[in-house]
Amino acid sequence: MDPKQLKQWMELAQSFQGQDFWKGVFNEENGQQFIEGMQQEQANYSQPPNRSHRKSDFPKYELCKSKDYIYVIIELPGIQKGDVELAFAGEQIMVKGKSKSMKQEFTLIQSDRYIGEFERIIHLPEPVNEGEIHAEFKNGLLEVKLGRKRKDHKNIPIK
Repeated sequence: MDPKQLKQWMELAQSFQGQDFWKGVFNEENGQQFIEGMQQEQANYSQPPNRSHRKSDFPKYELCKSKDYIYVIIELPGIQKGDVELAFAGEQIMVKGKSKSMKQEFTLIQSDRYIGEFERIIHLPEPVNEGEIHAEFKNGLLEVKLGRKRKDHKNIPIK
């Protein structure tokens, strides 16, 4: 809402509710801080953002499982295989690397893409067999296939 519109709305409400209506809602100092905050917010929206993604949200991934495997499909659009590292520890995998602007020789005006270094830890839903981990990078997708650990049940005699 535009600060001018807000002020008009406040004056209209005051004319119907009486002179001291807004004193109970805002004191003079808080009211001024509120209006200044609204003006700053409006100024922020008029500036084009350089990046809209938070570092912790990149890269996006999908986690699914079959009877024998857990699959992690990680989206890495525009990133080269050599710019990505993949690691495994316990019940998590880590993907990290660097996303670069496709037009580095030009001045960036606005971008919805994440550009810069990234690192994301993906927690697996269960333990996996360390000897059965395979990764393939194809068409901007990194597919990690992890063998599920089999826990065969052993019969226990009951006395």
